[in-house]
Amino acid sequence: MNSIVLDSSAALAMLLGEPGGDRVMQAFLNPEDWIAISAVNWSEVLTRLQRKSPTVTGGKLFAMLPGIE
Repeated sequence: MNSIVLDSSAALAMLLGEPGGDRVMQAFLNPEDWIAISAVNWSEVLTRLQRKSPTVTGGKLFAMLPGIE
């Protein structure tokens, strides 16, 4: 089992289809990986996504990052 702590740039790369996002996606697809993100980084991702689409909520972000702690 791998323990992975995401920073905001890694999460955003995956969510926005930026370079390196595919590597982050592989971690989400691997059931043996445990993935976490700090509250500060979670907030930064949410804020950045809300600038693009004000309808993004914390619940929607949680759905976009399934299984994250």
